[in-house]
Amino acid sequence: MENTNKLIKSNKYTGVYTKQVQNDTKIYISYHNGKNYSRHLVGLASTGITQSYAYELRNKEIARMKLGEDPQLIRKKDIILFEEIAQDYFDRQEAQQVQSAKRTRARYQMHIKKMFAKIPIKDIKPQMVLEFKKCKLLEYKPATVFRLVTIINSIYYNAIHRTGKFKGTNPAYKVFTKSEFNNKRERWLSLEEINLLLEEVSNSDSKVKVAGKFYILMILSTGVRSGSCLILQKKHFNLKDRTVELYDAKNKEFYTGYLNDKLLSDDYLYNLLHGLENDDYVLRYNNKPLLRKTLQRFTYPIYKKLFNSELDDSDEKNKVCNHTLRHTFATHAVMHNSVFLVQKLLNHKDINMTLRYAKADEEKKAEAVAKMF
Repeated sequence: MENTNKLIKSNKYTGVYTKQVQNDTKIYISYHNGKNYSRHLVGLASTGITQSYAYELRNKEIARMKLGEDPQLIRKKDIILFEEIAQDYFDRQEAQQVQSAKRTRARYQMHIKKMFAKIPIKDIKPQMVLEFKKCKLLEYKPATVFRLVTIINSIYYNAIHRTGKFKGTNPAYKVFTKSEFNNKRERWLSLEEINLLLEEVSNSDSKVKVAGKFYILMILSTGVRSGSCLILQKKHFNLKDRTVELYDAKNKEFYTGYLNDKLLSDDYLYNLLHGLENDDYVLRYNNKPLLRKTLQRFTYPIYKKLFNSELDDSDEKNKVCNHTLRHTFATHAVMHNSVFLVQKLLNHKDINMTLRYAKADEEKKAEAVAKMF
């Protein structure tokens, strides 16, 4: 039986060796350091390390020795592995109580750690991140892979700009951008569909019904982002002035939203806020702030039943989801108002963002043409 642990000398690249380990290949370089031969592991083939890259690295190490410098590969104190800067990033996220910190760390552990953890950060090149992207796209949706590459990008950004542990360039920068895949949702709800949705929620026997109904009404009435709706507190509401203070996490600022008759009629909001302290969250479940995953377990089966039953799960473009509610607000608002006013209501910095969200229906288009002459 062939010995899979045996070092195999490269026929093409001097001083480069490979060793088969389970389902992967380790790549080594070997050179004379002035006293004896020194061998060092460069990395795994699955992480993007190639024999040609190892050969190039070997030549650089030999050139340093000829100039009287110590080879970098034996200066262990100067080597910072990707795992180290990754842990710095996650520690910072958790210290700042970032809501997505646990989810981001889990994605790192599942998808990124195996391929990059043990590689020195200076040795990770854009080509390696690109290969990682291509490999993941064979298994996962573009939106999922985009998140993974974004994590790598964020880890490097933190190392460069926050901790100062790395002075080079970010190898994940612009390796994968949203413009490369169609992630634009086009679905919005008609008035008939909105009434159907509210009726289904009202007839639900779920304990999340009260919070779920408020969540849906708030977004349909103000266009507030889903995450911003979840963190609304009693102190943010001014029923007398019919306003609500909304936090836009994307732009990191507060802006004013306006309460309509749907929210204020029959003392709906008054009864909902009654008994809460100023700092209490309005969306609650079991007398605790409502979690995003709890909300999704309530809304998504309803969307599936009413709108998504005949759609493929991968059809992000046409599926109804929580973000569809914001699209719906924008679409209906632009039918009756200036797009520049709707831009303010959505707190968009770029008018093109508003135009992307707002879609006029065919009937309105026909009416507009009919009035031309």
